[in-house]
Amino acid sequence: MKRYRIYLTEGGNEDKKSLNTVAKAITQMNYFLQFIVEYRNGLLSKASFNYYTEYLQNLVEQDKLTSSQKAMRRMYGRRINLEIEKEGYLIWMYEHKFNRVIQNNHQPLLRNDWAKGFEDWLALKSKLTRKTDYGRTLSNIVSLYLEWLNNSSYQSISALSVNQFLREQAHLKISTLNLYLKAIKRFATYYEHSSNDEKRHEIVLEINSLKKFEDSLQLVNRIGLNEQQVSKLFSEANQKQQFILHLGVNMGLRGSSMLHLKVKDINLVTKKMDVWLKGKNNTMSLPIPPTTYHFVKDYIDSNELQNDEYLLGYKGNKISSLSKYFSDFLYKCDLKEIEKEGVLYSISLHNLRHTFAYNALEKFGLITTSRLLGHATTQITEQHYLQDKSRDLLNSLYDEEEY
Repeated sequence: MKRYRIYLTEGGNEDKKSLNTVAKAITQMNYFLQFIVEYRNGLLSKASFNYYTEYLQNLVEQDKLTSSQKAMRRMYGRRINLEIEKEGYLIWMYEHKFNRVIQNNHQPLLRNDWAKGFEDWLALKSKLTRKTDYGRTLSNIVSLYLEWLNNSSYQSISALSVNQFLREQAHLKISTLNLYLKAIKRFATYYEHSSNDEKRHEIVLEINSLKKFEDSLQLVNRIGLNEQQVSKLFSEANQKQQFILHLGVNMGLRGSSMLHLKVKDINLVTKKMDVWLKGKNNTMSLPIPPTTYHFVKDYIDSNELQNDEYLLGYKGNKISSLSKYFSDFLYKCDLKEIEKEGVLYSISLHNLRHTFAYNALEKFGLITTSRLLGHATTQITEQHYLQDKSRDLLNSLYDEEEY
């Protein structure tokens, strides 16, 4: 791999942009070589890349890899777009008649037990009295970063390596990239307290100085569903799916809030529902709309649910289980993607909350909608939920018949 890196940088490919490309190529080459060692007994042949492609496709089908990540891992095999063009690692190895891959028994730069220690540290630092998957989510992101780091040409955790890691996740949404950055920043604080690295203080300062990714002010990230689309979902839904629709479309609940709902949180006398606030130890009481009230009452009765039972029963009460369940339902209804204003939007469970916000802004105004959504300020509501509504209002300012 050192020889290949020297080959890539010879002739002048040493500017910042080229070195970033070289780092990506070495990382992807490392993934391929690890596959050869683990699954092909270290034997390299002209059929190896075909086997590798099949292996990557299996990971995609198992939801362990995205199609974009698969494309990235195959990308540098045959060619590399540098100022002075170079062969991809596959062609280079064939030309040099390599036929065997041997792995050195070196200690990984950062083992994934760091991620487990980080998760335990987060649990100790958390002020929440209820159990959530937030720590596990951040820990999983850190695991991805550490795995990437061990397969990259970077020598240690640093702001530069974090930046490059996030660049390679560019297929993700801005909000997801910011969650990745937040997780790694929290990990950096843990690393500062737990590592013997002499430069750890400087490293943490540099990582914490990395700025959040920002959307264009004109960009609409997520849309609400229209009346026809909501009607279609209700008409094709079973009882549990209808319950999810009621909680999302009619009350604006997050998926995590839906999961934590118990029978005792529903007050059928006052017609209110106690909902856990995101990242807080307390709940807020929300009025239940009439149609949702009658549905919830029938849902509890027909399922003979007891006071301390969860309304939506999922193994481990994991948000990923609920999200996948609803995503499968959207596929069945052919509503996983929706085109609006010439843009194709991916639809998920959270779009139900956006649908509620879109309609509530018109019915109740910004301040009341913000309170119903459990936001600390109206600015949060404006930032996340007003874009789609504002675009539609601008588009409807003038009657088409006037032109």
